[in-house]
Amino acid sequence: MMMVGYLFLNKIGAWGHRLVVYLVVISILFFIGLALFKKLSNSSKILVALIGLGLASDIVARFIAAATRYSTPGYHLYIPLQYFLLALFYGIHLKKYGLWFSYSPLLMLVLAILNTIYFQSIWAIPSNMVLICSLSYIIYALITFNYLLNNVSEVSLLKSDLFWSNAITLAYFTCTFFCWSFYNFFVKKKINTTLIADIIYYANHIYYLTLGMAIIMNSRKKKNVK
Repeated sequence: MMMVGYLFLNKIGAWGHRLVVYLVVISILFFIGLALFKKLSNSSKILVALIGLGLASDIVARFIAAATRYSTPGYHLYIPLQYFLLALFYGIHLKKYGLWFSYSPLLMLVLAILNTIYFQSIWAIPSNMVLICSLSYIIYALITFNYLLNNVSEVSLLKSDLFWSNAITLAYFTCTFFCWSFYNFFVKKKINTTLIADIIYYANHIYYLTLGMAIIMNSRKKKNVK
């Protein structure tokens, strides 16, 4: 999801087969989501769209790289689109902050455009926006956990699809924030980035698989209201 294609395209010889495995796994999860789509709540439908966006972005990255030898241009569009979907997701559950979730996607789009114009061109990875958006998702996830703890129901949190989708969002984007922070440092110091690429690769698998599990859990609810 978070620019796996970029990392693998930079190491095409060693990572080609792993990128294919990654795309196959995400494709399966996406089609499972589509098959269950009518049974899902609005927020879980957004998760299906999020998986589809991540899949599409990494596939498109390969075609762009084949034509230009750079995979980065598409990610400058992907990041604000990803933010838009996650803002929709959290806006459903955190209605108290509805105004922020309604207008913050426009703010992130403006920041993304300014970042592309003045700091990181379309031929560079937009890591500034990755860090800003990741920090935002971490905050949203923490607020959601506070909401869940203050609105305890008879159903165990471990049986809640929102708990799992929110928990993996917190874990994944915390990992993303630190990995991309270190990635920029490693590149500047000319340190091998293979370890970071490995961490992001496996983190993406865990992220998508957990979202898939949350989607399946949601589809089994008798009544979906969010």
